[in-house]
Amino acid sequence: MIEPEARTLAGLVLAREHSGERFLKITVISPETGAVMCLLRTAAKSSVPDLFDTAELTLEPARGSGPRFASDYRVLRREGALGADYARLALACRFALIVAKNPASQESYEPLYALSMSAVSAFATRPRPDATLLKALWSLVREGGWPVREHWLAGLPEESRVLCAAILSQPLDAQEAPPEAVAQMIRNLEHWMEYECQFVIPGPAAA
Repeated sequence: MIEPEARTLAGLVLAREHSGERFLKITVISPETGAVMCLLRTAAKSSVPDLFDTAELTLEPARGSGPRFASDYRVLRREGALGADYARLALACRFALIVAKNPASQESYEPLYALSMSAVSAFATRPRPDATLLKALWSLVREGGWPVREHWLAGLPEESRVLCAAILSQPLDAQEAPPEAVAQMIRNLEHWMEYECQFVIPGPAAA
């Protein structure tokens, strides 16, 4: 639906990249719009968007099929902790890109926003970001209606199935699964998402 007027949008920045000399291409997820990609003009006096900002901006009306323009970017909350730990940041960015690159249905906007916010908080502040990624991907496909338990989990070898169930049920500060086993499950789940659910999975699989 094309909106005839500008609207104020508050959401979480999932992705950011330069687009030419004067614009940033950012993807913001909100409970009202889902993930929206827009072009924001960079200016010396304006706030520069950072990944995982919670921010408010003005989203201009759509003009044909091209990207929408945004203005009046204002940071409400900045997630500084992730930038201090590359491993955490890399896993958080991977989840964010998967959300950004895969359009959701309108009824999924609110739960997807809530999942994104809780996942980013966990990546930033809780132990075992690898388990956070596995849990977040599981929630993403389960809440999207894909049969992740019936197809993916049921298709794992018994030992992996038991370990995965333990990871999903245990809080992050009680995780004991070997990191290499968690990484393998992430790769396996991403492969299933890509080839069975037609998700766009960015870059190489998580290491």
